Amino acid sequence: MIHYEKGRFFNKIDKNELAKESFSQAILLKPESNYYFWRGISNQNLGLINDAEKDYKIAFEKGENTPEIHFNYALILHQNGDFEKSLKHNNKAIELNPEYANAYKFRAMTHLMLFDLDAACVDSEKAFSMGINKFVNIPVEICKGSKKQKLEFIGGFCLANKQYKKGVEVFTKLIEYNENLTAMYHNRGYCYFQIKDFNNAEKDYLKALELPKAEVDMLYDNLSLLYFDQENFTKSLEYASKRIELNPKNHVPYIDRGLNYRKLKKYIEAENDFNKSLEISPNFFRAFGYRASLNLELGNFLKAYEDASKAVEINPNYDFGYLILGQAKKELNMPDFCNDFQKAKRLGNPEADEAILKFCK
Repeated sequence: MIHYEKGRFFNKIDKNELAKESFSQAILLKPESNYYFWRGISNQNLGLINDAEKDYKIAFEKGENTPEIHFNYALILHQNGDFEKSLKHNNKAIELNPEYANAYKFRAMTHLMLFDLDAACVDSEKAFSMGINKFVNIPVEICKGSKKQKLEFIGGFCLANKQYKKGVEVFTKLIEYNENLTAMYHNRGYCYFQIKDFNNAEKDYLKALELPKAEVDMLYDNLSLLYFDQENFTKSLEYASKRIELNPKNHVPYIDRGLNYRKLKKYIEAENDFNKSLEISPNFFRAFGYRASLNLELGNFLKAYEDASKAVEINPNYDFGYLILGQAKKELNMPDFCNDFQKAKRLGNPEADEAILKFCK
């Protein structure tokens, strides 16, 4: 019992690692359903979703049947994309506690993922009447609107919440209303791109370009990114160039084209594009960062150091800038390069761990 009480205490003060350890000790001594439930909460708070799911399942098997466990399990199922099952457990949480305001709030979002905006409107209003601020702001006119208007709202919600597989479904339904909906092909293409279905993304982007009122600049941008991710640098460069032709004063596509030139080992052209971007926008930190990376590749370590330093001076939260700065410092035998790798890691750079493991002991 003492381990369980310690676990509850640590949970209350957000010491989730210690809470998990205490609940694990409690389970070893007496594997009660409640102990698994609370360890599941600790795992969930730590982002260990698979472990949390296992604990909740064991708790269910051992007879745990509270609104809280059904609600927490519904959160995990929603995160895993199992919206039907999430709804089932959320319903159970509300059945056991009809005053569970957060369950109504969250169920509204699940209804949206199941394309039931009418039910989402009801739950959103119910949660609001119970003192919960509307986390999903569904305008009254949408709740009372046509099916097409409701689907358009759900499509925007899917994009905003990075629910790209559901986005494909809803934009497909919207295309069925009118196959000439340029924005719907564009949006569906973006969803396909995010789930790495590149063939369908390309088809939708190119279809959108053929239709009236196409957002040409954005579609060129998306196609350039699409081909870059497929390592088709020649095609990516082509669409970056098309963006530049549309608006030569836009500093961003020069970066995109420069990156393609670099991949194609056309280093002079790459540097020219990075320089052009900075000519148009002298404080564009990404241009400094990519030019620093180019100089690093070419062995111009002092220039790389100067550009990376400028990039992080302009934007102190630029993770890539710190990564390149650390690499340049290392090549220049500056002793504090590991500090920059650590900074890059804290800011979320995906390559920082490898650099720390390789160079910082």
